[in-house]
Amino acid sequence: MLALDRRGLQTLLAQRTLRSLIPLVLAPVTILPLTGAMVTLAVRRTAAAAAAPASIAAGVAGFLGLPARSATDVQQGREAIADLLAARSGVAESPGLAATLVARYHSTLASPQLLFGLLDHFWFLWYVCLMVAVLTAAETAGLGPSGRHRWWLVPANCLPFTMMRWPFGPDTALGLVPPPHLSFFMPVASG
Repeated sequence: MLALDRRGLQTLLAQRTLRSLIPLVLAPVTILPLTGAMVTLAVRRTAAAAAAPASIAAGVAGFLGLPARSATDVQQGREAIADLLAARSGVAESPGLAATLVARYHSTLASPQLLFGLLDHFWFLWYVCLMVAVLTAAETAGLGPSGRHRWWLVPANCLPFTMMRWPFGPDTALGLVPPPHLSFFMPVASG
């Protein structure tokens, strides 16, 4: 809103088109295919390394300057790690009412009707474009936020923040339809 106050609506639209809309349009044909190829390569290499016989892994330890281990020790270590991860993946206790409501809210947001997965890690650019569109419509209708009437937005932003999955930063949402809590949180937090 500060950019709107300083530069005006036309300049804000030109700047956001250059900085948000154009990268959002170009990303699916440039960055996303490259990212997908790199992830596929990394997964294949990781899977190949994890499937290496324990005797090879034991031999590599000496090459890396690590304490020498036998193939049996390496295999037992792999099994212990698998057991530890399996034990940690279970639910330790039943959640309370608030946690249950938040979990249901997030499962609804992850439904196929809302989540298309098209945006990958460019969801934020999409949300910026949506925020600019809403701001433009509000300004055109004479309903844009102004001056001292904005003070209540900062404490009001605490409510959608309680719906975030993690205690730091906004949630990541890959769908085309913004989740309601991010629809309110992002414009206020972005100023």
